[in-house]
Amino acid sequence: MRKISAATSDSRDSSTNKLFLRNFGAICSRIDPIYPFILLAWFGDELKSGRRYDLKREGLFTIGETHGNGMAIKKGIILPVALCTDELIKEQIYSLVEWLKLHSATTNVRQIRRQVRHKADSAGMSWLGIEKESDINGFVGLEPCRELFGALHTYFPMIAEISDRAEQDLVITKTKPLPWENRGELMEWMSAVGEKEFWNDVKVHPFLVFQSAENWLPKWAAPWKSPSVETWNSKTAELLACNSHAPISDFTAKFIIEEYGWAILRIAIDNLEYEARLTCVFPPFWDILTWIKLVDRGELPASVSIDEEGAEKVLSAEPLSQDDIVLFRIGYKYETGYQAEALVSRRTIVNVFRTAFTELLSTGFDPNEWYNHNDDDKDKKRLKIADDEWLGRTL
Repeated sequence: MRKISAATSDSRDSSTNKLFLRNFGAICSRIDPIYPFILLAWFGDELKSGRRYDLKREGLFTIGETHGNGMAIKKGIILPVALCTDELIKEQIYSLVEWLKLHSATTNVRQIRRQVRHKADSAGMSWLGIEKESDINGFVGLEPCRELFGALHTYFPMIAEISDRAEQDLVITKTKPLPWENRGELMEWMSAVGEKEFWNDVKVHPFLVFQSAENWLPKWAAPWKSPSVETWNSKTAELLACNSHAPISDFTAKFIIEEYGWAILRIAIDNLEYEARLTCVFPPFWDILTWIKLVDRGELPASVSIDEEGAEKVLSAEPLSQDDIVLFRIGYKYETGYQAEALVSRRTIVNVFRTAFTELLSTGFDPNEWYNHNDDDKDKKRLKIADDEWLGRTL
């Protein structure tokens, strides 16, 4: 992994077969030798050319051209960490990658982000941070701030040419300094070499990649998210702490299927019960499942709205300074005040809803009755709860 040549110019020798040189397009060789690397990924445009060489698009490579099962093709600029010109930064990123591997099973991504921020700040790398909703399993989204792109421009050469042969390891034959000082300049260049005419179709996002890039799929992320599920930016986790004398409430939840396309979500907080009416006209199960996955990942604050064929009930979870305690609320959309407010263990909420969904399957629940027949996205909303791997996880 650390034996990549750091040359920033043409490093071909007499043994290099020019037939296999590539400065652009889909990589067919194994990319394992260049892990870890930073990928400045390009979203929103197309690259249909099958050529290996294009001077105008030098360094714009595609990973995972052959894909399936929902895997995304990843195209962009590749910056191997091994070529970093600052030894301290290089070693810090290597250490960070090993630390992320050790914590890959962690569900509280908010805590991971905070620890990465602390590590980066302590190393004088305040420009490095993990994006809010990122996966951490080998394809880590980075915060696309101006300072990050400035550091990449200063310290990280990009791959400009490779020897690319199927079934063989990728070999870097040429690198060059990253010519763009900021994200805007890179997007302008990508727009100019793309195949569409609209600049706003191009988006650039940075990732730290250290394993399984060809087969990468985000884990525990919902494949579809409706407007009923909301997240927002909040500093409550930094500003608010629990009263040391405030009790942590008991919490239970249960789905009860009724007749004629109705059901009840019954939530008990300590000795008080609250109900939300669920209707097949506005099926809420997928939204609730999406919301509880966000709670599981620590992507808070987050809320879900449940349309009761009139009023809309809202369940929300907001973070506090204690990682495993959240402020849980029940209220009505467009109304002030709350029906219930309580401090609850995040783990308890997640496990309670996982159990509630598991028990739902044994009640004669028919997912075909619970999607909106008038919605264009009805196929996406059709529930297949039993197939969702999240239900098999334990905290």
